Amino acid sequence: MTTIHMETEKVRSVARKLDADGALMLSSLSQTRSSASRLHFAWQGGDADDFNNELNRLIKNIENQVIALQNLSVRATREVDEWISNDGATS
Repeated sequence: MTTIHMETEKVRSVARKLDADGALMLSSLSQTRSSASRLHFAWQGGDADDFNNELNRLIKNIENQVIALQNLSVRATREVDEWISNDGATS
């Protein structure tokens, strides 16, 4: 039979760190989005539309990945809570 183990406080700490890092990244993306908006008004014609479209696509992709990271943080926290709950039920 396989033994499983979790250092709940370490996992919870990492989950909090992931969530905090995600919040910082979302804040940075907001600033990047503002910069992209200013760029859109400062540079028009030629390759500007292609550049802005690609930049906005990349920002959205990064945002989706950060949200996925924060979802994993929530999942890790739930796993810790479940682990502690089950450990208390079997004690």
